[in-house]
Amino acid sequence: MNPIVTSNDIIETYFRYIMTRFPLGKTDPEIREQVRTVLEKGKDRLFRGPILEIMPPYKKGRSLKSLSKNYSDLVALFSKNGNYPVERELFLHQEKALERISTNNIIVASGTGSGKTECFLFPIIQYCLENPGKGVRAVLIYPLNALVEDQIERLGKYLRGTQITFGKYTGQTPRKAVTSAEREKEPANHLISREEMRSAPPHILITNYAMLEYMYAVNLISWACLFMKKENESINP
Repeated sequence: MNPIVTSNDIIETYFRYIMTRFPLGKTDPEIREQVRTVLEKGKDRLFRGPILEIMPPYKKGRSLKSLSKNYSDLVALFSKNGNYPVERELFLHQEKALERISTNNIIVASGTGSGKTECFLFPIIQYCLENPGKGVRAVLIYPLNALVEDQIERLGKYLRGTQITFGKYTGQTPRKAVTSAEREKEPANHLISREEMRSAPPHILITNYAMLEYMYAVNLISWACLFMKKENESINP
């Protein structure tokens, strides 16, 4: 993306909006041109920027494939479905996180777009591949539903072709089972209704802190069963 070109495009789009939303001089081309000239001269008052932030590149580490001793199942999965280039170099903070997370509690502090999500998501997927069966393996908690939606898309990509189930449990999650047409739009391992998740809790549950508090406050015992669900055991929150 060229920031100068993009900035000029935004300014021009805003100019067109002003000229069409407030049709000054609509019947008189001369007045209309005068209005545009005034706006052009006052451009510095209407707009600022573009403001550029120069960020140095993150240090590179080893590839996911080189960490296959601890992530052999994950490497095999990505090599098969092609949803992550296993030979591409990780960022150094990703490599360190993936190496340490199996034996330590960690905090990853890094910039936007630096792959923080993969620092915890890859170990979770590896764990799920090693430990198939019933019950929730991980709970991902986000402050905003928009972030939840972003992670649902990412999980759908990474978990394609697996039996690892995932689903979001937020205020926007429908209560009842969806229609067959809606069901066909999503992969089978994406649970999209509360009814589905109650009958077969997903391996990876994505929610927000408010809904998590609600689940435990309203029906603590039933939701505690999520983490120790046995074959043919039902949950009725």
